[in-house]
Amino acid sequence: ETPHCASVSFDAHAANAFQAYVSGTLGFSQMRFGWMYGTVSEEGAVEVNLIYEPEQEGAEDTFKVMEDTLEDARADAIAGKLGYVKVGCVFNVTTTKERAYTLSAFEVRTMARYQAAHGDKFVTAVVMMLEDEDAGPQVSFEPFQVSDQCVKLWSDGWFHDVPGEDAGMTRLVKDVIVVDKVSKDVAEVDNDRWLVPVKILDHEGPLQAKFPVENRLHPVQTVEDLRDALRQSALPYAARLADFHLLLFLSLVHNQILSPAPRILHLELCALCYVP
Repeated sequence: ETPHCASVSFDAHAANAFQAYVSGTLGFSQMRFGWMYGTVSEEGAVEVNLIYEPEQEGAEDTFKVMEDTLEDARADAIAGKLGYVKVGCVFNVTTTKERAYTLSAFEVRTMARYQAAHGDKFVTAVVMMLEDEDAGPQVSFEPFQVSDQCVKLWSDGWFHDVPGEDAGMTRLVKDVIVVDKVSKDVAEVDNDRWLVPVKILDHEGPLQAKFPVENRLHPVQTVEDLRDALRQSALPYAARLADFHLLLFLSLVHNQILSPAPRILHLELCALCYVP
């Protein structure tokens, strides 16, 4: 099946900031989730320029995202002022135990739910640790969509609420016909049947990703971080502010979304107008 998303290009700074936390701080022992913001062309090419990490609880095989929070509204507003919309999500898979499948039933279910909610161009990036014969273990971004059939079955309530014993299989509430060498009725479907790989590209966008990221265990965002960022005298003032995580922290510190107060408005406009 051909993906609706023609390709997805990741800003190197945003991608590196996410994978460095997953591999370094978490050591691939816990799942981590992020919302990806960027643009979508008429041809279906997605460009990701920032990753927002919402409040969440991560475990070895699952995660729970706190949705529709005030911080989410602030993130949407700031991203919108930057000219970006929510184009996808990203999460990692852990390396605590071997898996004989690409993605688990939980991960496929999550992808189907978000793709149904956000449209057929919505793309999911999965951060994996892959084994390279020459270089050894390598961190990799692997973008996917799920098939139209998967989205429809999820939307129509065919996915079972209780997962099966095999995490590599999606359990359904009714039998479906799987056409392989022989057609047969099954109540579980191999997750790989749902996955549609997407072409991956990279680029360097207009934003930095140096400011500590929101909702992480370490490092925690502080006013001192903001002070240090604004004191980078080697950079133009606007360039110091061209960081989504910094702008989000500013909105939280002042307890308002894009406040019309002159000082905050000045900071926002500097960041929004900056072109490196």
